[in-house]
Amino acid sequence: MTLWITFMHPLQSVLIEMARFHKLDGRSYRQIASDIHAEHGSQAKYHLDHLLKDGIVVKKKDGTFVVAEDAKRKPLPKAVAFKQIPLLGAANCGDATMIAEDRVEQFLPVSSNIIKRDAGKWFALRAVGNSMNEAKVEGLTIEDGDYVLVDGSDKQPNDKDIVVSIIDGLANIKMFYHDQKNKQITLISRSTEEHPPILIHKKDAGVYLIAGKVKHVIKKPKMNWQA
Repeated sequence: MTLWITFMHPLQSVLIEMARFHKLDGRSYRQIASDIHAEHGSQAKYHLDHLLKDGIVVKKKDGTFVVAEDAKRKPLPKAVAFKQIPLLGAANCGDATMIAEDRVEQFLPVSSNIIKRDAGKWFALRAVGNSMNEAKVEGLTIEDGDYVLVDGSDKQPNDKDIVVSIIDGLANIKMFYHDQKNKQITLISRSTEEHPPILIHKKDAGVYLIAGKVKHVIKKPKMNWQA
């Protein structure tokens, strides 16, 4: 399923209608801001300048504003596709204690600018715990409550890749390291706290598998409800 959204600020839509009915003519930015319920005249100027730059609204030589004719108007900003990524629950960043279930809780709309390839095998998990809060994926850390986007088609990690592992049916997020000398896989925490590694022997293939590599982190919003 794909959603298409065109990015035009609501105030710009109001300004277009005002230009169409000549309600911008002779008005100061402060007066226009009052008309469109903006807080400051600078906001009215900012959005009107954008419309002028894009050729959607034209300022004539006599100072009046008109909406550009369709034939002369530049195209509106290109729509962005949002891919619906299934959220399969949570994965622990410490010990593997979360049951791995192939059950979709909901779908996360993710911009195609983030996932540029086919998203058919991608899925999302909610990170639980802070044992990976110093690990970085594309410059973003993995903290409690963040969402990780996982490419389920990429199951051949390199050392230091962040992976989602299924250990005896339990989901876990860790840094991957193949210890060839000791013939084991070491799953490492990167945290401000002390967490022991998880050691997987080559004979543990029946209870261990890699579900995919973490390719992106969606940070949990830090809301200031008192602001």
